[in-house]
This record gives sequence, C-alpha cells and structure tokens, in this order.
Amino acid sequence: MLVISSNSNDKIKLLKKLHDKKFRRENFVAIIEGEKFVKEAMALGVVMEVFASKSYTGSIKANFILTDPIFKEVSQEVTPQGILATVDTEGLEFKEDNVTGHFLVLEHIQDPGNLGALIRSAAAFNFRRIYMIDCVDVFNNKTIQASAGNIFKVRYKNIKINEIPTAQNIHLIASDMKGIKLNEFRAYEGIYYGLVIGNEGQGVSTELKARCAASVSIPMSNEVESLNAAVAGSIIMFSFYN
Repeated sequence: MLVISSNSNDKIKLLKKLHDKKFRRENFVAIIEGEKFVKEAMALGVVMEVFASKSYTGSIKANFILTDPIFKEVSQEVTPQGILATVDTEGLEFKEDNVTGHFLVLEHIQDPGNLGALIRSAAAFNFRRIYMIDCVDVFNNKTIQASAGNIFKVRYKNIKINEIPTAQNIHLIASDMKGIKLNEFRAYEGIYYGLVIGNEGQGVSTELKARCAASVSIPMSNEVESLNAAVAGSIIMFSFYN
C-alpha cells in the first residue's frame, strides 16, 4: 500500500483542490470525512478512493496511507478522524424534472449548517428532490456533517428561478411569517408541493414569492418572532409527511 509523505504528490494536490466549491462542481468530485460517512458512501458505490492517516486504527481499508501531518493538511476538520474518501457526485444531481413527490426549493441559503439540517429533514420526511438557487455547496464539509450523512438519500439540482418545475399539479408554497397559519393550510390531494425556504436574513425574494400559490407561517407563542430557516423548514416538511 502506497504511503504518501509529500504534499507535492498529485493525489494531495487534488485533495486540496477539492476544498474549492467551484472545482468540486466542475469535476463532480467531493471529499467526505469520517468512518460513518465513508462507509455509507461505500455502500452506495460512489466512493472513488479512500485515504487514511498513518495513525488511523479503524476498519476501513484505504487505497492510500498519508502521514499524519499530510492528512491534517488535506482534512477540512479541526480534529481529523483519520479517514476520508473522494466521491463521485454526478449521480446525486437529477437531470429530469418529472416531479412525483413533494420537493424543496432553497433560495440563497448561505449557512452550511442550515443546509445540512434541511437535507437531513428532507430525507426524513420524503422530500427527495432539492432545487437550490445560489446556495452554499452541498458538499461543503460543514454541510455534510450537519446532514449526518443524509446527503446520499436525496437528489439535488442547482437552478435559476425560471427553471423551477411548473405544472397544474405542482404548487409552490413559501415559508413566510405573514403567511397562512400552517395548521389552517389545506393541502389538496393529487398536488405535489414545493416548499420554498428563503435566505436566513431576507427570507424568500419577491420574485420567487410571486410564483408561489400560497405562503405559510408557523404559529408561535411567547412573542417569538421567527425560527431558524432549517427549523421552520423541518416543521413544515413534517406537516406534509405521510
């Protein structure tokens, strides 16, 4: 098994380049870290190569062993777990727009923790497609961690507003503090709903809100004015879960 001890090695150069969002998207390759996430990716057959630190003592067999200082250079974690893998992300982006279930539309979500939490809830409540408009990268390491590895259970597409799917049986609904109370909102049978979650500070844009059939709000007490984007989105998704 090859041991890599130089940061001028081509494999190391590639791993460092994969820290960049643009490079990841252009090449459909990303890094995942940690034994749990690597094992899940391996089970799905999306792992390309596995890298372990010399001090790694886990059960995953690596293609390459890195000295601990080199591993720390390529890791994106404060405390590296000693195991990471490159994954093929092309299959995680859906191509067709034949909507057959509820879905998410995320607009300008910038916090990777929020995006990861929304992905985790989307997987839990069967919102299997996520359309993203100028959001933080799905394969940002903080997003992956916040998703608890559930990034592999949903599919994604980066789009512009005018690319959101439209049909008679598709209704967009926006999460908005001034919307209809969620417990009063009536969902119609045979309709697929696209839940629109806007930017953490600005909410859903006027342009996108104009495309929505309705807006919904979450009733709250104790003079709480708003909820975190991921929390609000999760509550609304759960209300549609069946």
